[in-house]
Amino acid sequence: MMINLFLVFSPQRNTEKLWNVAFSKPPTMRRFFSGAGRATASKPSSNSQSSPPPPPPPPPPHLKVLYQTPRLCAIDKPHKMLVHRSPIDKRETLFAVQTLRDQLGGQRVFPLHRLDKATSGVLLFALDSLAASEMNVDESRDKVEKTYIALVRGWVDIQMLKEEYYNSSNYRVWYDEATVDVDNLDDAADPATFTLNYPLQVIDERTGQKTDKSQDAVTTIKLLEKCEFPYPCGKYSSIRYSLVELGLRTGRTHQLRKHLRHLNHPIIGDSTHGDLRQNQCFYENVLNNKRQMFLRAKKMKFEDPFEGSTVELDAGLGENWELLAQAVPAFREFVE
Repeated sequence: MMINLFLVFSPQRNTEKLWNVAFSKPPTMRRFFSGAGRATASKPSSNSQSSPPPPPPPPPPHLKVLYQTPRLCAIDKPHKMLVHRSPIDKRETLFAVQTLRDQLGGQRVFPLHRLDKATSGVLLFALDSLAASEMNVDESRDKVEKTYIALVRGWVDIQMLKEEYYNSSNYRVWYDEATVDVDNLDDAADPATFTLNYPLQVIDERTGQKTDKSQDAVTTIKLLEKCEFPYPCGKYSSIRYSLVELGLRTGRTHQLRKHLRHLNHPIIGDSTHGDLRQNQCFYENVLNNKRQMFLRAKKMKFEDPFEGSTVELDAGLGENWELLAQAVPAFREFVE
């Protein structure tokens, strides 16, 4: 036999080793040679315990409907709710579009404008595609008037802002749907309102990244009330806030938040463009450690072409704004 000749003529004296090598079993044949013809399942340890299933997700909130006709529907969007799915926030599972659709029994809805996830307030939908085309809010700013309220850091001085910006040789303001020079401002300016035209970089909505393009961005700011709390924050022995009314003449991504940061009056609770130390001081001393951005789309006025009427909506008191009204009673008439 070949094996016998191999053993006889091999110079290797360790015949036992050669025997093992000659009859070594390839991995696929080991069960055959060992007689293990069937696989056995390992038994779980008696000490191991199966983990409980994850809790079910909470039910979606019931959206407060502010206005509804066969063609249009307006809701009070809660803060921390996206309007629709976005690649920028892939982990989010709660959306105003799907929630309202389910609430209306499967009715298709078309958002007519946008609100940031952290911004609460009036959000208008069309209930069919033709109504959506007719009521394009972003392209009909002369027909749709949106009013926001915000709590910002510091005391806003409208007159000082006007002196600082309007006296600048390169500053321009928005008036009658056109950009005009400062020299033509006197008759146009409201003494109680400051208009800021500060261009912003265009944001790619798919990626959330800045592009190399910029667009005009125009915001109106009106002071409603001021307050001061005797709580230390950083190097200051007290903290000052202003309640302001904001108007949009353009609709850029995070426009209000970026403009107020530019004016050194960031919105309280804004974790992206705001003052994180001031936010924390406010949470601890006023909100009982609740967290929220204090920007609210409070009012909307528009012409309903399907009903032939002027519609004025007011979202009223928002979530956690009651705590602010309790802390500063002078704010209540503006936030309710």
